Amino acid sequence: MSALLHRQAGQLIRLLHDATPKPAVLKEPARTFIHRAVNTLEIQLLRCSRFLSAEEEALVRELAATLGSPEMGDLPTGYCHGDNRPRNWSWHDSHKTAALLHFERCEPNLRLRDIARLAYGPWIHRDDLREAYLDGYGQDLTDVERAALPAFAALDALNSLRFGHVALDTEAILRARVALAHLMEESSPA
Repeated sequence: MSALLHRQAGQLIRLLHDATPKPAVLKEPARTFIHRAVNTLEIQLLRCSRFLSAEEEALVRELAATLGSPEMGDLPTGYCHGDNRPRNWSWHDSHKTAALLHFERCEPNLRLRDIARLAYGPWIHRDDLREAYLDGYGQDLTDVERAALPAFAALDALNSLRFGHVALDTEAILRARVALAHLMEESSPA
């Protein structure tokens, strides 16, 4: 996976995020999306509890609680791709350009949602890809986004775990397990 592909994907996602009309952003503030995410997380915890260890479940609950802090209301919103990951990017060798695919999950949401799956997937142990993407995006994560990222990665992992078991999709289950393992590793004392 090339840094150039990640840089261009970051540029394209930024264009999508910046294309959000201002009234759409003001109509649903960050708190609305956070509330939905926490509710979804609680539902997915119930659905996935048999697939989680007690430690994983406790960590997910702890991460969800971080979303209740007042500064989370400052998370930027916009139109999000909804499934931003390399399998939904197309690379055109002849032109050395990337394209985004599969916009069926595109909706207003927290911009961070388009980064969570990357941060706890292909960027694990690949700082070069993260840096290239954020360079293309044109800005690094804010402190608030960094604080919220693990909670949204946990939500994405639960969604993938649930989908994987329902659809018998071993790739989704593996993606969820990798993200959960990384979250557990991050949370353990050094």
